[in-house]
Amino acid sequence: MRFTDKQIQNLKPRASRYQVREASPHGFGTLAVRVSPNGGKSWAFLYTFDGRDRRMTLGRYPAVSVAEAHAAAGEAMR
Repeated sequence: MRFTDKQIQNLKPRASRYQVREASPHGFGTLAVRVSPNGGKSWAFLYTFDGRDRRMTLGRYPAVSVAEAHAAAGEAMR
């Protein structure tokens, strides 16, 4: 399922940072949103390179919208 603005807005902070992953239709990389204890949210592209898990930060929500995060993740995948 692809992220929607409403889903991201409804993510609540917890005692420790957590992330929610979007199901990837391609299997090459995954878009995720990380939620910090202070309520800040940031976009990350998760992928594996050279046998190691990597994370590319794409920006903070809402400065980077859901559509912009999808576009950035698609570009990173290329």
